[in-house]
Amino acid sequence: MIYKSHSVSNIKLHFVFVTKRRIVSPALDRTEIINELIHLINSQYKLGNIISWNVGDSNHIHLLLETDGSKKPNNIAMWFKSRLSYYLTKRLKATEDLADYFPGWQNGFFVASVGVEEYKIRNYINNQR
Repeated sequence: MIYKSHSVSNIKLHFVFVTKRRIVSPALDRTEIINELIHLINSQYKLGNIISWNVGDSNHIHLLLETDGSKKPNNIAMWFKSRLSYYLTKRLKATEDLADYFPGWQNGFFVASVGVEEYKIRNYINNQR
């Protein structure tokens, strides 16, 4: 639950971001970098609490986020996708490792609100691979 001065909220959103044409990207397997970037973006935009995240099949990311409802889901998706692309590309250019090519994201995204059985979604996300 997120407590603010005049409200209490319990809004959990499950996002899925997929690479262009579902191209497998070894860059997404660099979990320490992805973790750092996800938390950096979350703190920059003050989006909420990251409950869980994981990479599935090296071509998509699942993210479970608790938010206060002040930001629209499409804005949250846009911020994560655009900033992840920017930071990943910047990091990969610094290493000059072409094996870590990142193709970018598909235009759309998946988002669903998570209800009472949050643990099932968390387990699903944690068991990607």
